[in-house]
Formats: sequence, C-alpha cells, structure tokens
Amino acid sequence: MPPTMASGMPTNTSRAEELKLLANEAFKAHKYSQAIDLYTQAIEANNDNAVYWANRAFAHTKLEEYGSAILDSTKAIEIDPKYSKGYYRRGAAYLGLGKFKEALKDFQQVKKLCPNDPDAAKKLKECEKAVMKLKFEEAIAVPQSEKVSIADSIDYHAIGTSPGSCFVSLKVIAVPAAVALVAVLAVYVGTKAALVVAATAMATILVFWGTFWKGRCKDSIFTKTRTLDLDVEPQYAGARIEGDVVTLDFVKKMMDDFKNQKCLHKRYAYQIVLQTREMLRALPSLVDINVPNGKHFTVCGDVHGQFYDLLNIFELNGLPSEDNPYLFNGDFVDRGSFSVEVILTLFAFKCMSPSGLMCELLWSDPQPQLGRGPSKRGVGLSFGADVTKRFLQDNSLDLVVRSHEVKNDGYEIEHDGKLITVFSAPNYCDQMGNKGAFIQFEAPELKPNIVTFSAVPHPDVKPMAYANNFLRMFS
Repeated sequence: MPPTMASGMPTNTSRAEELKLLANEAFKAHKYSQAIDLYTQAIEANNDNAVYWANRAFAHTKLEEYGSAILDSTKAIEIDPKYSKGYYRRGAAYLGLGKFKEALKDFQQVKKLCPNDPDAAKKLKECEKAVMKLKFEEAIAVPQSEKVSIADSIDYHAIGTSPGSCFVSLKVIAVPAAVALVAVLAVYVGTKAALVVAATAMATILVFWGTFWKGRCKDSIFTKTRTLDLDVEPQYAGARIEGDVVTLDFVKKMMDDFKNQKCLHKRYAYQIVLQTREMLRALPSLVDINVPNGKHFTVCGDVHGQFYDLLNIFELNGLPSEDNPYLFNGDFVDRGSFSVEVILTLFAFKCMSPSGLMCELLWSDPQPQLGRGPSKRGVGLSFGADVTKRFLQDNSLDLVVRSHEVKNDGYEIEHDGKLITVFSAPNYCDQMGNKGAFIQFEAPELKPNIVTFSAVPHPDVKPMAYANNFLRMFS
C-alpha cells in the first residue's frame, strides 16, 4: 500500500526524490552504508515521507543494525500508520534480534493491511511457528539449577563399531522420543497433560532398554563411566585421530577433506569439541600473551562460516602453530554455509596448539560522537573516543582491536588511531563486496601491520543454506 504524505510538504521535495533514487541505486549495488547516507540526506530534505524512513530501515537491516532499523521503521509508521512496509521492516528487525513476539505483532498488522499478499501471509505463518516454539520451550523448561549439559554424558571413545558391539545411549533414544511425544500430545491434550504422559513414556523407555541391553552388554548402560573403546568403521577413509592427541597431520587431512566437501567421522567431531570444551573451561576469562622479540602475533576478525576464506588466510599467513599464534575475535559461524568446517578447524588447532586464542569480548560499537549512546544494533551501546581513551589509560593499554562490523576495506581505524575494527569475512554473505583483513603484530614494537585480501571461490552453496525457512526468508 503506497504511503501518504504528511501535510505541509517542504519546497525541496524534488531534491529529496533525487536523493532517494540515488540511494536506491546504491542499495541495489549492495553499498548499504552509502545508501544510508543518501537516504539520510533525503530525510533531511523531506522528513515527512514514510518511504525514506522505511528504505533507510531496510539498509540498516542489511548491515545488521537492527536497533536503528526499528527506530526508522517506527518513524515511518508514525508518519503513515497504514504504510505496510513500515510494519514489515520493523518486524524483520525484531526478528533479527530474536524478538519473535514483537515481530509477530508487526506481521499481523502487515497481513491486516495486505490480506491478499501471499508473501505477508507466509512470513506471518512462519512467525507464528517461531512464537509457538518459544511457548513450547518455556513449557518444558527446567530451572537453571537443574540443567545438565549433554556434553557431560558423551564419551567419544564409545562412538564407533566393533564385533558384537552393543553400546546404545539411552539419552539418544529416550530424550528425543519424549520431546517428540510432548510436541504431538500438546496439540490434543494440552501442554501439562502432555508432559505427564511423556515423562511416563520416558521412564518406560529407560526401564525397557535398560533391562534389554543389560542382558546383552558386559557394562550396565546405567553406569556413568565406560570402558568401551570402539573402532571407527574400516570403510571410513577420512582423517583419523590416533588415540587422544590431535596432530598437525590430522588437521591438514581434515581441512583437505572439508575443502573437497567430505565429512569428518562423528567420533572425531565429538572428540575435538569435547577436548576444546575442557580446555576453554580451564582457562581464565582474560588471558595475557607474551610475544618474544622477533616473533609475531596475528589477529583475525569475524569469519562467519566462510571456510574457504579461512583457508585463504592460512595460505597467506601460515597455519596456526606455537611459532605462528592467532587470535580469532569471535563470530566463527553462521551466515556462511560452511560453519561446521570452520569451527571444527579452529577447535582442532586449539587442541593442537593451546596458545591460540578465541574471544568474544567487545560487542558494543564505536561511534564518532563522544560519550556513550544507544546501539544501532539494538543490543549493547555505542562509545566514543573519550571512552576508548579512558579505557586504555585505566588498563595501561595502547590499542583496542575489535570486530563484529563489516568494513568495506576489511578494517577501519578510529578514535584517534586507538581503535581498529578488523573483519575477516570478505564479500560477506556473498553480496557485500567488502574485503577481508587480518592484523599482524611483531615484537618488540607490536605495531599493527594490516593485510587485506579478497574473497576466494567456494562451492555453490548459498549463505544461510542450512538455516530454517524462517531465518532464510530474511537473509
């Protein structure tokens, strides 16, 4: 539905329209920051046009600046309460923040304004499913004090095959069965009754399988510790870990298999994840690293599941090792469709060389203004050069290196040279056209040496290919 204009139109509306068209072209070229600047100029020329606000909200969403997108789309709705795209843009931004209930309200309004729009109906339906899923999770949730990690019940030695092997995990059988039963029964008898029936069924499964397998296995399936050490299937031709030690040869073979779109055996995947978990749990939250004179240290930004670009970083800068340590600033997965390959590779190197670091420290973003302000993301806050300066002085530091923002050149230096943003996922989501970068610091000066690189080809798998339908619709 086309928007209406507020009364008292300014005289420079024609200039605003020209700017909007330029902004639209920049948007089509995936130059979203430029589009935001041009939409801003259009708004300054005519701030009573709902289209300009909604379009700028869309550009903010593309940059994952969901907080700014919500503000802009809300302004579009205030100007024209019947402008469906205002609600649509705000709903999409709420979705990006995981605020499904708020998103549902906006998509319900879109459907009300555009009852015959199949796209609106589809998104409303998916949003309703997400809200129902949240309600279901709330219904079966247990108190935090009673939660137990599934990782504590996994023994990777017991994953495999051997003659006469009888190992079966009851949790693998009973828990999914009970959850599935609750999902079905909740539709017919209500959530509370469904939980009672499912609990009874789960107990029955445990008793039945416990009795059955106890007669066949030497070790009771109820025993917490296991002595089983099963063999990986002989027909598996991929990378293998001999014993409990992750070696460089294994990691190289695994990366080569991943590059050729082959799979890693689940035993080794479990082993890598569980060993990394134990290693990280033993580390303090803040780790000091000494870089000897003549040695260097490399900092990478977001990788976002772009495995083939990660391989390119290693090609350009060498594999992680004791003599070539890396720090990865988080956002290892999602968006790119090779996230499992990325995280297993990074975890494997972590197991092999524990000095390698991975962190998620700074999620708030720098801003050009002094002081603190609301976050354009909708989470955290924004901080100015004075905040950066004070933080460095209070902690006897020289520089902040952070990530989590797409930069056209792969990096950006701000706050009087005291803050660097580094982003290591070139052509983010296969559409942004940005470069990637990493930073090398060499002792004793430890001055940042920034290296930029372009995206490399990868198999024809689109970003978010393995996300659920709901998330894919807004990617």
